[in-house]
Amino acid sequence: MEDEIAYEGNDIHERLQELGLELNNEAVKALSNLDLTHAFELLETVKSKVDMGHIKSPSNYVCATIARGYVPQADGGAV
Repeated sequence: MEDEIAYEGNDIHERLQELGLELNNEAVKALSNLDLTHAFELLETVKSKVDMGHIKSPSNYVCATIARGYVPQADGGAV
């Protein structure tokens, strides 16, 4: 099980590099608790909001969104 989390963490780090986002360890850990497709969806949203200047701290945004109970778009969540 720990290997699976580490693997997902590596996927998340790779996706962060692809998107050009930098997150702190707390945010990456929070993302690793989500299904990988949901984590990637959230990262796409964060990237879009950063590019538009809507959020200044991607790490805080990710942590707060997950703490509030992130709902993926496919499950009826907001954009």
